[in-house]
Amino acid sequence: VEFALPHELPAAERHRLAHEFMSSICDAQGLPYLLTVHEKEGNPHAHGLISERMHDGYDRTPETWFRRAANQGKEPGTGGARKARLGQDGSWLQSTRATWAAMCNNALELHGVAARIDHRSFADQGITDRLPGIHIGPHIGEMEARGIRTERAEMAFQIAAANERMAQELRHGHDLGSDQGREGSRPGGPGAGAPVPGPGADRGRLPGLDAEGVGAVP
Repeated sequence: VEFALPHELPAAERHRLAHEFMSSICDAQGLPYLLTVHEKEGNPHAHGLISERMHDGYDRTPETWFRRAANQGKEPGTGGARKARLGQDGSWLQSTRATWAAMCNNALELHGVAARIDHRSFADQGITDRLPGIHIGPHIGEMEARGIRTERAEMAFQIAAANERMAQELRHGHDLGSDQGREGSRPGGPGAGAPVPGPGADRGRLPGLDAEGVGAVP
């Protein structure tokens, strides 16, 4: 389980929040987990590793623990621990994302931070004025910094360029609307008709991209 941590919160609060979130996933079924928090500047995030093997009260050796579970009707202790089978369908993912959004937003509110997150897709939120971006990780960021072009970075650039075009069109439409009714007004104004870089312009260069991939897509 990988999730971004809100940089608006203090580091200690981010760590507490990450542990509480992982506990909310694992404790009900007694699943162990490992958690690593990366305090990257501008990009704090966490990696959680969950073992789906549930403890059923039987003592097993390490070798037995990970064997195939005993068949139905046989003594459970003769086989490995059974799996919880998390994430077998999309409902688990969506409910887990919703839990994270609720816990994160609650922590932000308690610390007087106005920012909020929404786990839903743009389509489910009714957002139609921009496209969803894609994450650019550290490896691709380093390659781009060395001038090595990648398909993923090119895709991110195209999305960023398309979003900028839509933003300019919206601003331009707002400017035109504010000029309605003025005598002698004409379409245009500052920025009207300004060239917008297309998907092929400055190929592979992403706004705000650094070696860590932070802020690759607005």
